[in-house]
Amino acid sequence: MKWKRLKKRKKLKRKEFKQRTKLKRKKFKQRKKCQEKEEIQEEEESQNFVHEKDDKEEDEEDHEEEKKSKKRRVNQNDI
Repeated sequence: MKWKRLKKRKKLKRKEFKQRTKLKRKKFKQRKKCQEKEEIQEEEESQNFVHEKDDKEEDEEDHEEEKKSKKRRVNQNDI
């Protein structure tokens, strides 16, 4: 009788342990997926940021060129 109870208890403990480890693995996988998603998102944002910088630089260059061309026109009109 005593052995049966011990056996049941051992079996129950083993079952609980398996459940806990299963949950831990599941949580770990979720965290890992979340981290990967965040990394991918950060990379995309950094790439977008670089593109935005390029666009801003181009806009500034265009603006400067327009200013120069206006000055030229004004100078030509004065002459």
